[in-house]
Amino acid sequence: MMKKNWRLRVTLAMLLALTVLAAGCGGAKEDDYVNVEDHQLNGGAEETDEDSPVEVYDLGLVCDDSSFMVASDMKSDLIMQAMMHLPGSDGTENGSVSFHFLDMDMNYMSDFTRELSENQSLVQSVLGADGTVYGLYYENGGDWYDLDAYSLQGDLQWSLPLGLEAEDGYTIWNMQAGPDGELFVLTGTGIEVYLADGTCDSYIDLNGVDAEQLYLTQYGELMVDDYTGDVPTLRLVNLEEGVIEPTVFELPFDLSYYRSGSSFVSDMILMDGDGIYTYDVGDESLIEQACLDDYGLDGNGFVFYNSTGIFFFDENTFYTTYCDEDAATCYGLIFHKDRYQ
Repeated sequence: MMKKNWRLRVTLAMLLALTVLAAGCGGAKEDDYVNVEDHQLNGGAEETDEDSPVEVYDLGLVCDDSSFMVASDMKSDLIMQAMMHLPGSDGTENGSVSFHFLDMDMNYMSDFTRELSENQSLVQSVLGADGTVYGLYYENGGDWYDLDAYSLQGDLQWSLPLGLEAEDGYTIWNMQAGPDGELFVLTGTGIEVYLADGTCDSYIDLNGVDAEQLYLTQYGELMVDDYTGDVPTLRLVNLEEGVIEPTVFELPFDLSYYRSGSSFVSDMILMDGDGIYTYDVGDESLIEQACLDDYGLDGNGFVFYNSTGIFFFDENTFYTTYCDEDAATCYGLIFHKDRYQ
């Protein structure tokens, strides 16, 4: 099934306009919006509009033709941003990946950089519940990957080559960090489960399930999408039994048209060009959390790389990122539902 590509460019003028065209989900008021020029908040703000429904933060990260955001994740009261820098752009021969960490108030915590080897690129990065940083790197021209685990200070905890012994090729679709320190890696044939020390604890065969994404519900349950039928469905992964349950949860929407994030208030958080939504498995419909037009935002401007995320802080507050490539700047947005009237 064809997936939409949300890796789109945006100009800051489009993204945070102070007036809104009469279109979209609902009406809006001019003075509801934050002027980004007044909120360059890299590491904190001298003056913040406490009544604004959207806070805009300059993350202090360069986003241009040679540097771009690959991943964003939130765990353990930390927000992680991973930036990939192309060869020669940062003084390294093969390029590098820089990891940046903020607290929940958007204050700088730490950062570190990992140089890439020849023909290597970052596929995905996730943040573990214990603060471990996982980086998945693809060896271009081969069928194998390197999986690294770091501390927040950049100390390498362990590194594993994945796929070297595969006979018929090896593909990794994505990975999720579990609530108990485990790491789930979805491949083309199954789910590999790694412990915090890098030990491969178990393997769950897909058994014909056509999966491309893992999801963690608000209760820590692992689910996998299934494209076997005409529309995507969800299936529960039974970690104790090491099997994918046969029960299929039909979805009231086409999952392939959304990008997903992390939520502690619902099973799934999703975003398309119009809004941000939550969904609990078994419900009859999505719940709209934000119509982007109502906030004066052009949804087509949000840049979605592999796991650039959307995260709920609580039921009224959530965060997402975007990069304005024309201004060579990455921004973070914090939405306050209870401030929008």
